[in-house]
Amino acid sequence: MINNKTIVLLFICLVACTSNNNEDKVNSAESGLIETIATDLYFEQKTNSVILNIKDSLESVDHKIRFDSLMAAHNELAILRINDSNCGLCIEVELEEILAFKTKLGTNQIAVFATFKSERNLKLMTKGLSGSGIPIFTIDYGELKLPVDEANAPYYFTINSNHIVNHTFIPIRGIESLNESYFNAISSIFRLEVK
Repeated sequence: MINNKTIVLLFICLVACTSNNNEDKVNSAESGLIETIATDLYFEQKTNSVILNIKDSLESVDHKIRFDSLMAAHNELAILRINDSNCGLCIEVELEEILAFKTKLGTNQIAVFATFKSERNLKLMTKGLSGSGIPIFTIDYGELKLPVDEANAPYYFTINSNHIVNHTFIPIRGIESLNESYFNAISSIFRLEVK
């Protein structure tokens, strides 16, 4: 299946190849974007279908829900993964995106997996989710062991009741339409469950 990033990558390659007026070099901005998309696609594909080894007894930061209870209530969850080595602005943007997605879809099938050395920094970074009903689970460094963690950027994935990871997506700053396309694609999962 061809996803939106693949289409964007092919489009950029086509534009770069046809717009260089007989030059053999792609400019550095185009080259950087192509490399970013290709790397993201690699990590996304390598991560999909991985079985996540996560403790069922994992409890949310506010101690209101356990991960196993959340999974038992739903067939599938959308997860935003963040950590303190990601760029702060990137985290803020994705927290706003996932909050907007929750509001638009009206679902409780969303959670955040966060890794922060300081609980204070975690609370400061995620204060915008306060009262949203989106649980935040603290994950230890290296606990998930997902290939996409190597990308060192916030990312999304879905996880089903068998703990199988799918629909992995690394947002690219400046290409907001990719986020919108991703959320539209995974929203069908949640609509099917509601019906």
